[in-house]
Amino acid sequence: MPRRVVHGGVRAHVSRFTALGLIAMLAVLFAPIGFTAAAPREQGGVNIRILPINRARLLAGQRFDFRVEVSGALASNSDAGAYTVLINGTPASQVFGKEPTKTNVAVNSAELTWRGVSLNQAGKYDIYVEAGPAKRSVSYEVVRPQANGRPAKNVVLMIADGMSWPSLTIARLTSRGQTEGKYNELLEMDRMEATGYFSTSGYDSIATDSANSAAAFASGQKGVVNAMNIYEDNTTSTEDDPRVEHIVDILKRTRNMAIGIVSTAEIEDATPAAMIAYTRRRSDYQPIIDQMFERKPEVLMGGGAAYFIPKSTAGSRRTDERDVLKQFRDAGYTLVANRAEMNAAGTPERLLGLFHPSNMNVYIDRAQTRDPAVLGPYTDQPSLIEMTQKSLDVLANTPNGRQNGFFLMIEAGSVDKQYHPMDWERGTADLIEFDQSLAVVKGFAAQRSDTLVVVVADHGHSISVYGTYDTTKGPGNPDGIGTYDQARFPTYVDRDGDKFPDSWSPSRTLAVGFANHPEYRDDFLFNPRPLSPTIQDPNAAQGVTRFVPNPARDPQGVLIGANIPRNSGTEVHSVDDTPMFASGPGSAYFRGYHDNTDMFFGMMNALNIDATRNASQPTGSAAGTAIGFVMALSVVVGASRYLRRPGTEGVGPISFMVHKAARFGTALRAAAASFRATLHDDR
Repeated sequence: MPRRVVHGGVRAHVSRFTALGLIAMLAVLFAPIGFTAAAPREQGGVNIRILPINRARLLAGQRFDFRVEVSGALASNSDAGAYTVLINGTPASQVFGKEPTKTNVAVNSAELTWRGVSLNQAGKYDIYVEAGPAKRSVSYEVVRPQANGRPAKNVVLMIADGMSWPSLTIARLTSRGQTEGKYNELLEMDRMEATGYFSTSGYDSIATDSANSAAAFASGQKGVVNAMNIYEDNTTSTEDDPRVEHIVDILKRTRNMAIGIVSTAEIEDATPAAMIAYTRRRSDYQPIIDQMFERKPEVLMGGGAAYFIPKSTAGSRRTDERDVLKQFRDAGYTLVANRAEMNAAGTPERLLGLFHPSNMNVYIDRAQTRDPAVLGPYTDQPSLIEMTQKSLDVLANTPNGRQNGFFLMIEAGSVDKQYHPMDWERGTADLIEFDQSLAVVKGFAAQRSDTLVVVVADHGHSISVYGTYDTTKGPGNPDGIGTYDQARFPTYVDRDGDKFPDSWSPSRTLAVGFANHPEYRDDFLFNPRPLSPTIQDPNAAQGVTRFVPNPARDPQGVLIGANIPRNSGTEVHSVDDTPMFASGPGSAYFRGYHDNTDMFFGMMNALNIDATRNASQPTGSAAGTAIGFVMALSVVVGASRYLRRPGTEGVGPISFMVHKAARFGTALRAAAASFRATLHDDR
C-alpha cells in the first residue's frame, strides 16, 4: 500500500523508515527499555566531553556547533574516526546531514566537531558517545515557541548591570522618599505587569560575571566566566569554541528585524557584546567589534570609541591601523560623538554613537557635579534617557523596524561599575537614570500593543541598606549611624522633580554596606569625585598582587578588614537571585522563579519565532508529509495485525491485549523517534 502513494526518490525514505521502525520495534520487544545513564567523565584512562553540555535547552532550528572531545592516555589520532556518536540511536552525521571535522588539539586528544547544525523537531534528544572503554551520555531539550495570545512585534530588553533587590530599596528611598513608612511614589520597575526573580550561575561556578550571565539571555545557554554564547573547548584560541546562535543572529536570519544595542559602558563591553558576539574572552574587543560590524545593527550607542580608531591616532587602543569608524560610515551609518550631534541626527536608517573613549561618565559626574577634572573634554555626553528615546525613534522608523519589528537592548552598565568600588551613591544614581529610561520605553509601548518590555539584572552585588547616617557627626563616626527607631528617615530632597536627589550629602543619608569587600576605609559620606577604595600594595613582594586601602579615599574613615582574597581590590559579584520585571505581550511568562537561560526562551515565545525558518536544514517538505501519512497508515495496519491472534473474531483475552497494547505503545514511540531521525538524515 505505501508503494502506491510514494513516488520516485521518496520510496527510499519509506524503506529506510520501515527498517528503522522494525529495529525500534524489535528493540522494545526483546530488550530492556531505557537509555544508558550518564557515565562518569573518565573511564579506563579516557575522558569524554560533549558540547553543548548535559540538560542544554535549544530552540528548534537554533544553530549550534556540536563537539565531542576525547582525551587521555588511550586517545589518539587513529581513534577519532572510530568513536560512536549517536543521537536518539542514530549516528550524529546522519542526524546533522554532514560529516564532522576531525582534529587533534594535543597528543592525547581527539575531537569531532559539527559546525552550524540544528535540531528542528521539538522533543528530548539523547546523545550517546563511546570511545574505547569510555561511555558518556547527555540529553538536550529542544522546544518550539509557545506564544500566549497575540505575539509581540518588538522586544526591549533592559539590563541594569549588577542590580540587586536592595538596590531597588535604596533607589526608592533616595529618589521617591518615604512619609510615615510609606513610599511617596514607586519606581517605574515597581509598576510593571509581571515580577519575578532568577538565578545567575554559570556551568563552571555559582558566581558569574557579566559576559556569560548576559549571554544566557542572548542564547539560552549556560556559560563560563568571561565567555559569550559559546561552550568552552580544549583549544587555546578564544574564537573557535563551539557556538550557539544568539538572539541577534536568530532575529536577523528569520525575520530581518531591526537591532539596537545601547549602553553607558563601552559598547564592546561584556553585556552589549553578549547580544551580538561569540568569544571565549570578553576582553577580545577588536574581534567583538568586527562581529558587530559584520552584523550591522541599526543602532549602536555607548562608549568605547578608543577601539574604533587606528592605532596611530591619539587615544586609540587598537593594535592595528584599521579605521573602524570609516568602515561604519562607508556602510551607511550616521556617526555622532556627543549629545548635540545625536539630537541633530534625526532618524537615520543606521546610527553609531560613540560618546567616550572608554565607559561613559556616570550620571552624578555627568549631570550633577560636572567636575571638569572628572569629565575632561567629554562634557556633552547624552544621558541614558536620551539615548533610549533616540534609539526608539530610529528603530521604529527604519525600514526593517517598521515592517518586521525590532529588538533593542538597553544597559545601565555603571550600576555594576560603581558597586565594585563600593560607591553606592553613583551606582544608585545610574539605577535611577535607568528607571527613568524605562519610563520612556513604557511610554513608547503604551502607544501600541505590540512591544514586550523586559527588565533584568545580569547578576547581583552584596549591597544592603541598614539604617541612616547623621552627617553632622563628621566623617567615619560609627555613633552617627542610626539603626531601628534611631534611623528615622533620610532627608534627600528633589525640588525640581527630576527623580534625582538635589544633593547626595543631606543631613541624614543612608547607611549602606557591602557583604564582601577588600580592606578599605569608609567615612559614610558621599565622595565628590570617584576614587578607588584600594591601591596595589607598594611593599608587596615582586610578582605578588595585593591591595591595601587607598589613602586618598576616606582617610578619616573606619578601617574595614578584608573578607575576600587580598589580590582583589574591589567588591565582587554576589550569587544572589536577581530581580526581573516585564510588561506587554508575553510578559506573564516572567512571573516567579526562573533560571537566567529562561529569559531567552521567554522573548522567543513572545515573538513566536520560528528558528527553523531559513535554517541550514529545512523544517519539512511535501515528501516528509507524504512519508508521515504513509507511516501513519502503516502503523494502523500494523497495530491491527499485531494485536490480532487466533480466536473468536481474532481477539484474545483482555490480559493479552493489555500486554500487547503496552508494548505496542512503547514500540510506536521508538518508531516515531526513528522517523524524526530519518527526516533529519534525509535533509
